[in-house]
Amino acid sequence: MIVGIAMTATMMIAPPAAFATESGVGGSDSSAKTSVATDAVASVDGTGYDTLTEAIAAAKEGQTVRLDADVTESVVIDADATIILDLNGYTLTNTAGDHTIVNKGTLTIKDGSAANTGTVDNISNARAAIYNHASGTVTLESGNYTRSAEASTYNESTGGTASGGNSYYVLKNFGAMTITGGTVKFSDGNPGYESSLIANGWYDSSDGGADSPYGANDGAKLTISGGTLTGGKIVVKNDDYGVLTMTGGTVTQTTPTFYAVFSVHKAAISGGTITAPRIPIGIDGLQEPAYIGEAVISGDVVVNSTQGYVVRVLDKASLKVTGGTLNSGNGMISNVDTAKGASIAISGGSFNVQPTDDELAAGYTVVRNADGTFGASTPADVAATLTTADGDVTSYASLAAAVADANKTDDVTVTITKSVTDHSSYTFNRKVTVTASDKDVSFNGLMRFTASGSKISGIDFVIDNDDLKFNGNTYQSGVQQNVIISAKAESVEIANNTFTIASVTKGQVDFQPSSIWLEQGVKGTNIHDNAFNLGRSHNNSAVGVNFVGGKSAITDTKVNDNTVTFTKDAAGVSSGSAMFIVANGNTKGSYGVQGLEITGNVVDGSALAERDYALAISDVKDVNFSKNTVTGTYMAVSPSYWSGSTSASTGLQIKSNTLEDNTANVYLNALFDSGAMTPDDVDYGTGADANVIGQSNYRQRNPYISGMAFVGWYADKDHTIVATADTKAAYAKMIPIDEAYVFEFPGASLRVDDTSTYDVTSLRFGYRTKILSGDITYRSASWTYAVNGKNYTATAQNPYVDTAGYTVNNLVFTNVPKASYGTDISVRMGLTYTTPDGTSMTVSDANVQTRSVRQVAERIVADADAGQAVKDYAQRLLDAMTTADD
Repeated sequence: MIVGIAMTATMMIAPPAAFATESGVGGSDSSAKTSVATDAVASVDGTGYDTLTEAIAAAKEGQTVRLDADVTESVVIDADATIILDLNGYTLTNTAGDHTIVNKGTLTIKDGSAANTGTVDNISNARAAIYNHASGTVTLESGNYTRSAEASTYNESTGGTASGGNSYYVLKNFGAMTITGGTVKFSDGNPGYESSLIANGWYDSSDGGADSPYGANDGAKLTISGGTLTGGKIVVKNDDYGVLTMTGGTVTQTTPTFYAVFSVHKAAISGGTITAPRIPIGIDGLQEPAYIGEAVISGDVVVNSTQGYVVRVLDKASLKVTGGTLNSGNGMISNVDTAKGASIAISGGSFNVQPTDDELAAGYTVVRNADGTFGASTPADVAATLTTADGDVTSYASLAAAVADANKTDDVTVTITKSVTDHSSYTFNRKVTVTASDKDVSFNGLMRFTASGSKISGIDFVIDNDDLKFNGNTYQSGVQQNVIISAKAESVEIANNTFTIASVTKGQVDFQPSSIWLEQGVKGTNIHDNAFNLGRSHNNSAVGVNFVGGKSAITDTKVNDNTVTFTKDAAGVSSGSAMFIVANGNTKGSYGVQGLEITGNVVDGSALAERDYALAISDVKDVNFSKNTVTGTYMAVSPSYWSGSTSASTGLQIKSNTLEDNTANVYLNALFDSGAMTPDDVDYGTGADANVIGQSNYRQRNPYISGMAFVGWYADKDHTIVATADTKAAYAKMIPIDEAYVFEFPGASLRVDDTSTYDVTSLRFGYRTKILSGDITYRSASWTYAVNGKNYTATAQNPYVDTAGYTVNNLVFTNVPKASYGTDISVRMGLTYTTPDGTSMTVSDANVQTRSVRQVAERIVADADAGQAVKDYAQRLLDAMTTADD
């Protein structure tokens, strides 16, 4: 029975044992109304019968009885019968005073008509359209089930109800009833006020009679997987010993004060839709055998209250909510009679209002979902929390939900509490702090920040490259960055994180994983106290901090006090590079990256055999690379090449660094050799500000510091003890080039050896060099030169020292034919010297000299100080060229 509520039915007439007073049969699988004979009301396999009872009696096990006309008759399905009743678009109405169908056997009812108008109706007081005994199994697949003469009334002012002399359940079940489809209601004109629409189980121990003893067969079992159920004092009443399973269907209560579902025994609700104005679901019970009062709401069921609570839990009943969507109409999920022992435990589901702490299951917390709804999770399942500036904390089932709320206001903190492994992407558009709950929380995805003043801290970032997709060799999709700063955001701080890029091979494809990616126009980014673990990507560059400058320059960036470890190559990786910082201005002279401070970083490349770099630059201005420790890299500082080209940088301060065991330390040779950069573009510091260039195991080699002169390896940092074969740790002494040596090119000249012919001549490039430092000794000179696109080398012969102490060397091109008088010859001189430890160094003139016979002859002719004989010779060479042209 139902206890503890004022809405229980007052008309409780125990039904007598049912019997059929008249009979009729019918049935068909056709999709429209059909009939066998005009006087037959039902048929079985084409044989017509005058009554439905006769047709049912004639049907063999599993046969279909088809209704072929509207019939007024009450029928009984015996316990040993198994039949299918096809309403076939017609209406079966009860005999006065009887249930329309009493089932003791196995019955399936459907409506095969196209219009779906087949109906089982009851018009008598205290009688049902379907009355299923404890032995019965009934399945309602389709059709309409009604009490069209329902006369109950409702007083809106008092909430009182009356039977009106004709009221009862539409469906009454003591056995096993399954509703997969169809429509169950009272009538179009009366939704039913005095009785429930469906009653499952026993009202009390006297209910059911001899055919359905109290609690028989472990209870009455009602399964709802489909159908439309509307109206009644309670739409679905799960009474004593009732076991309700709902996986689908639509249950709708239209009267404000009535329940849609009310259960006193056992209910499992996991699907379908349940709607009521005030309280869609009520759970009652006393924890006794007939009315235990246990219910579970789970799955994808949707429960809607338009004006009140979603659920009410009474007496000693208990409700568990593990899933579903529950929408409250009054801002509260439940009304629980905790004083009597009732309880609710929410551990899942989605709610339009926030569950209270009392409603949550033990160990669970409220979370916010991505769509703005609320849920419940254990701390281990909470994906993120959001803390407002006032200290209010909200938990979220997904990081996406937290980000959505973070983008509604400034100055919140999003804490990631559960690792992100699905390569998902998130954009933060408001000022925010993003952190992780502990060091074991990792993030394998992308965060983009567009708001100034944001902070990213304490997160273990990972790029594993597992999600990358390519079309041929071309990158298509997948996460290539962990953090992007864009939209000209200012003063973003990235601190105390760990960034890891796994070494991988994807074949000969193009992509560039980058832990941090700064886009043009951002200003004042502060990247400090992070740990980077960077592995090479085969055929590509893996980058810790990537500056992608442009016309709107990236300015005032700090990259300080980070630790960087270049990791071993994965199997199959044989090319590509790993870089801590890549700064590309991308403007070819306007400097798309400006004001970059890089200090206090520790970079270790000892685990990676080659192609690892601390800093690669192109088109940058005002870079302070100081007080860093760079060990074991391929190049500590190098040019950055994009599409095969690089641009000059200026305003570089590279000083007070410790650079050890690097293959090259500052290798900007291509830019210095081309003249795009000069020593004036770089300040290497002097004295205490000078860089310490070392190697842990001494060998004679060039330490490569572009724009500086190497003058020897020493066993001490003060450069007083020359390194020897027994030296282990050694330190390079570097001095400015203009203190070490000098190249001079007095000019090119013509050798006037033979005036008998002007068809050939000799062109001389005159050089003189001087060693300025006492630390080094002149050894030899050489040249590289190019003629008609081909490169050549030559070694100086017979040098001499002039009165000024310069070593003079001339490169002479003899027997130049007049056909080549106009051909340019480009020459660069090299100087080889020896340091005190015996290291041999070859350095090149910063300038390339280009001359042709014609050019030199024209200058001689135009030179007022040239001798007449020389002028005549030069003119005749020019005349010979004119003759050749003619």
